[in-house]
Amino acid sequence: MIQIFTQAGRSTEVKQKLYGAIAASPAEVGVAGEDVFIGYVENTAADWSFGFGRAQYVEGELGIPGAAA
Repeated sequence: MIQIFTQAGRSTEVKQKLYGAIAASPAEVGVAGEDVFIGYVENTAADWSFGFGRAQYVEGELGIPGAAA
């Protein structure tokens, strides 16, 4: 089981390509692609805290990945 937490913004096509690449990789160690379960969870910058009880993206302490500068 693979759980991915990321910020919203990727297309369905990009997600499907990612799922295919992930499912193909474990075959190298004997795990069949049909045995790979992926949970993909999207959220926004306000949904992340990297400690200290603060939302660093919202406060501007951290740059939001993929955001225009």
